[in-house]
Amino acid sequence: MGSHAQGGGVAGQTMTLSGPQTRFGFVVAAVVCLIDQASKVYLLFVHDLAAHPIRLGPFFDFVLTRNTGISYGLFQTQGPVGQWVLLAFKAGAVILLWLWLAHVKNRLTALALGLIIALALPLSRIVPPLYTFRIRSRVFRWYGQLRELENRLHAQPQSGREVARELDALDERVGRISVPLSYAEELYALRNNIEVVRRRARS
Repeated sequence: MGSHAQGGGVAGQTMTLSGPQTRFGFVVAAVVCLIDQASKVYLLFVHDLAAHPIRLGPFFDFVLTRNTGISYGLFQTQGPVGQWVLLAFKAGAVILLWLWLAHVKNRLTALALGLIIALALPLSRIVPPLYTFRIRSRVFRWYGQLRELENRLHAQPQSGREVARELDALDERVGRISVPLSYAEELYALRNNIEVVRRRARS
């Protein structure tokens, strides 16, 4: 008498992308991903977590940090090549989880896989770049006015005193900009550039 081994994995089974619990698993993934992105949008854009950390207890604060790796800060990468490698790794993991989900018949297992897929989706990288753009735009939008004043000073050297007054007003407005410490370098660079042009205007 022969026997066949029964396994819960994908190996040894016909490859398929859809199974009895696939729809349920992806609904779970979609809902969790939506909640995850909505919470990030609220904390970053509405609450402004960078400027207002949340104190949850005497020894625990909810603060903003930048993770350029995967969960728990593993495999930190700084360059674009490393980011693309991690993105490809995540996409591959999602495909493997999808294949596994297609062979699952147990709803509890499908629920677990849906949760993992939601957290592994590259969509989790969408909100942080938007936040970075929003923070940097607070600084970079003033460079247009600085360029205009610099061009006027170059074209009309006799307007130096008036340009210097406008630069004082610009510097005062820029000084009221609030950015997280991790983006303070851009703000300091802007103020240094204002000072350079102001010195030329007063010379």
